Amino acid sequence: MFYRLEISQTYHKLESQGKKISFFSIISIIGKYLGVNVLSRSRVIRDKEFYSYTIISHNKESQKKIIDYFNRYPLLSSKYLDYKSWLFIVQKQKENPITASYLKEAQLIRKDYNKTRTTYNWDHLIDCYLFVEDE
Repeated sequence: MFYRLEISQTYHKLESQGKKISFFSIISIIGKYLGVNVLSRSRVIRDKEFYSYTIISHNKESQKKIIDYFNRYPLLSSKYLDYKSWLFIVQKQKENPITASYLKEAQLIRKDYNKTRTTYNWDHLIDCYLFVEDE
């Protein structure tokens, strides 16, 4: 199981001098922290070319760092749900390191990620650290 983070190579707004702002420096810091390489990707969708940077966590050490980070600084969007699904599969993999008994379940879970997500649960926002009630 791997964790992949992909981000556009440049910020959509321009600096004051009209230059595009690159995300390379921040993705490089994340890649270095995780001990993985930064990959560059280009793809064409409907006659428009997109450029992105990608890092892929593919080992136990980098996965542990990702888990520690997102447990400390939880995401607030549906990406949180994707993370929790990913974490569930990683835990199943740890419980069954020799067999692939969890693969069918993992494949079903993986079909409900990102753009293909159809199930939503926002209970994690109930006690969100951003929402403080007035006293």
